[in-house]
Amino acid sequence: MDKHRDALTRKGRAYVRAKERADKLVAGPRDELVQAAREAYADGMKKADILRAMGHAWSTTWLDTVLKDVQRKPKPDAD
Repeated sequence: MDKHRDALTRKGRAYVRAKERADKLVAGPRDELVQAAREAYADGMKKADILRAMGHAWSTTWLDTVLKDVQRKPKPDAD
């Protein structure tokens, strides 16, 4: 995976890190899941991808409530 990760753009690498973080915490306590979802969303992961990573255990309404005050990081400039 590391070899492929190096070939990704900065946005892609941020997405991969967010996905890995979300995957690691799927079975964790609720507070850790909320934090992982907030970090993943801030790193640019889409809501649908977060729901998919969490196994659709959350409703979109609940996820919207959790993410309503999260500031997304600006997209990196194209090289």
